[in-house]
Amino acid sequence: MIPNEEQLTRQKRLVRSLAILGLLLAGVMILPNVVIRQTETVTVLSNDVARSCRSDRRFLGPRRHRSSGPSAGSSWLDYCGLVVSDHGSFELPETTWVPWFGPNREELYDLLTVGCQYRIVVSGPGTALKPGGGLSPQNRVLRSAVPVGECI
Repeated sequence: MIPNEEQLTRQKRLVRSLAILGLLLAGVMILPNVVIRQTETVTVLSNDVARSCRSDRRFLGPRRHRSSGPSAGSSWLDYCGLVVSDHGSFELPETTWVPWFGPNREELYDLLTVGCQYRIVVSGPGTALKPGGGLSPQNRVLRSAVPVGECI
């Protein structure tokens, strides 16, 4: 059976619509992590995070879990916890099988020590880090951390 012109036109529209939808979804999910980036030198004041954590279930992904919860009396923290620095708060990336944008959560968790200074890169939507910044309800995600100087 040979498709007529009307069927070909519908198929072309469907393919075009799916391509546009795919590009839109990729833009919404990936661009904020690539475009919105900030580099700062910070001192870690508190590291109340779980070593491994997923806060929600992705399609065909692992279920919500964490290796440990925030400390007692810290119920205001995110499900996976927050790192607080002298420039404000930020999150560690969620546990994944493939780290897409740098080191994985477990490597960053092992690296960060309270009282030490780091040159960090955070990305994504959320409150920008600034000197004297406090806790934020919208936090950026840590993408890399390099120790600076001697650790206290």
